[in-house]
Amino acid sequence: GSNEQYREPSNANLGALNLLLAATGKSSSVANSRLYAIYPNGNDHTASPVSTSSNSQNGSISDPFLPGWPVKITDIEPSVLPDIGDGISNSPAVLSFNGNIDIAVSADAGPLYLINSQGGSQLGTTGGLYNVFMSYPPGENASDKSLLSASIPALGSPSFSIMNNSLVVADTALSAGKALDLAAPADQIPHESQLDVWSVTTGQFLPGFPVQMDDYQFFEQPVFTGIRSKNSYNTYVFSASAYGDLRGFNYDGKSPKSFPKFTGGWVTGSPSIGSFNSDADPNLIAVGNREGEIMVWNMDQKTCLVMGNAGQGRADLANTNSFKLGSTGSASFQNEQISCPGQ
Repeated sequence: GSNEQYREPSNANLGALNLLLAATGKSSSVANSRLYAIYPNGNDHTASPVSTSSNSQNGSISDPFLPGWPVKITDIEPSVLPDIGDGISNSPAVLSFNGNIDIAVSADAGPLYLINSQGGSQLGTTGGLYNVFMSYPPGENASDKSLLSASIPALGSPSFSIMNNSLVVADTALSAGKALDLAAPADQIPHESQLDVWSVTTGQFLPGFPVQMDDYQFFEQPVFTGIRSKNSYNTYVFSASAYGDLRGFNYDGKSPKSFPKFTGGWVTGSPSIGSFNSDADPNLIAVGNREGEIMVWNMDQKTCLVMGNAGQGRADLANTNSFKLGSTGSASFQNEQISCPGQ
């Protein structure tokens, strides 16, 4: 629900993050947006026939939403950017695996959910609230009211991939301090811009995450590629920021050779990975800045698109933002990790 927010109790089990919100006086400002799943024929889809109803036409009620939908999605900083940063203005990511559909989604400044096709939480519930991907790295919590440790997805869109033989989801983020600083810039609250990657199975951060970025990642979506170096292989996640930097990180939060790159201008779009020759390995990475310039770099190492990823934002030219795995079982991930021509 872009620009859709309601002041009501949170629909997220925020855990230790609740302590931080209470300590900073933000508990009362939490709101919920809505995520919708709609039948292909929209309002032409009807519920069971009824005899009389003020909402009925020809004895049927218009029912465009799938059962269990819409779902409440918590926004801890409503109206973080008026008009472009209200509710859910980013693109949910769709995971198609083992015959199931799951959706990763967050509001413009709020926790990341994993929603199943019935509108329930794939991460389970606690006290009736949806469990969400964790906000604190392992071993850290809100006991010291840290504004740097808590990481909150914000301003970008999530994406699925595989790293180190594990199914993961990545998203652009802000530390809690930065989310609060947007609302009170004169206070100069300690803060960071961050990039998050979690295990889809556990909901926990990967060992090297969150990592620090140099500035906001407006409208960014992380993209993935694999890099071969001698006999080793690592999947990296890439994102760029308003500072003009393009950065990449592996499972442990370490950067590939020759990164970061600098564009000299504010980046507001996702990088793309590919080649100028369709028969060649995808060994180039490109990104544009707000000045209208497109930068292209040679990766300097053999790169391979991760199976299911198109190496670009929104996953494909149709902007479906879908990640598809053709086989089942975690043991098959390793066989699906790379797609390298000639291998």
